[in-house]
Amino acid sequence: MALAIDKQECTSCGACEPVCPIKAISHEGDVFSIDVKICEECEGFYDEAQCVLICPEDCIQIAKATPPIPTVKRAKLYQQVVKLLDKPDGKTY
Repeated sequence: MALAIDKQECTSCGACEPVCPIKAISHEGDVFSIDVKICEECEGFYDEAQCVLICPEDCIQIAKATPPIPTVKRAKLYQQVVKLLDKPDGKTY
């Protein structure tokens, strides 16, 4: 699944953009949007989607049509998490 911003409800406060751990939120002028191709609802980073939690207008919802998440993408994310958790001595947490 992925999230989308309701552009009619969004006040362009910008609170959502900096909390996205994978930089799926961007803006052109005052219009914010979420790239549904890369949004993972913070899966692997947080228990809840951070943009949804911080949005003062509650205008971020599950996107109506979301493409399936490729297995390769999840594997790459897993490798990144493992790399982040590796200690300098080679042991993992």
